[in-house]
Amino acid sequence: MAKQKKVSADWSDLKVNEIFIQTCLDQVVKNERVGTSFTKKGWKNIVCQFHESTGRDYDKIQLKNRYDALKKEWRVWFNLFGKVTGMGWDNERNTFDAPDEWWENKQLENPLYGKFREKGLPFANQLTTLFKDVVANGEHAWAPSSGILPNEDCGTDVGQDVNNIDLDVGEGSGASSQISGQKRKRVGGVDKKTKKKTTPALAIAEAVKEIAETCKTRNDVLTNASIGDVMAELHSMDEITSDVDLFAKCCQLMMFKPAREMFVSFQGFKDRRLKWLKYATDNPMSFMKM
Repeated sequence: MAKQKKVSADWSDLKVNEIFIQTCLDQVVKNERVGTSFTKKGWKNIVCQFHESTGRDYDKIQLKNRYDALKKEWRVWFNLFGKVTGMGWDNERNTFDAPDEWWENKQLENPLYGKFREKGLPFANQLTTLFKDVVANGEHAWAPSSGILPNEDCGTDVGQDVNNIDLDVGEGSGASSQISGQKRKRVGGVDKKTKKKTTPALAIAEAVKEIAETCKTRNDVLTNASIGDVMAELHSMDEITSDVDLFAKCCQLMMFKPAREMFVSFQGFKDRRLKWLKYATDNPMSFMKM
């Protein structure tokens, strides 16, 4: 008997995509995902449930390829909008209502962002829940109408700093205290020999303050990037200085503040900075006018 030919996966139907995403979320709720990968049982359940719901006989490899593709697409979307605040939402286009200059600056940063300019990411809410490892109960889900996506970087940083604070608080008391002759518990990791008292609220406030100061310092570096600073960096890049035409274009590009800020933001990422420079010099934006 001839082997049955494998059916080619077709994901053009949005409803089919929605069913697949929900099927994956169901397995997350059932704890069949470890880290970013589903268990063997989880994938088996996904294959069966997807077939029952759609009638499409896709195997594990085909479904996993779609899962990875959705994750990659969502990552671009989240990197673009994950920190956006105070911007209107366009329900018709399912994306943010941002000015042309904002979009052009973002496309300088990453050309892939352009795909979401006219049309947003389908099922962004569900995908955010799926790929941010949040329990799929809606508690932490993002509503498009809110105009703000969960801030991945900020949430992670704050969580790490707060978790690193050694807080030993009595249950139901809100603070450590001396009860029934027990010695006062140590709060905030303060040495027993010191007399300085650290409360949970103070420890958390200090952690948040430190994060805010770090963010402010980084923002100051970006916004205060001078032509002299960026030119010094350019002169140290052999790949740029060895090409007279490219070097001239980069010099012209650095005359614009948004470009200088973007250039500085790539500090520590030499290869990415070089790729961006080549793209930006060959694809001038509207703000690059004298």
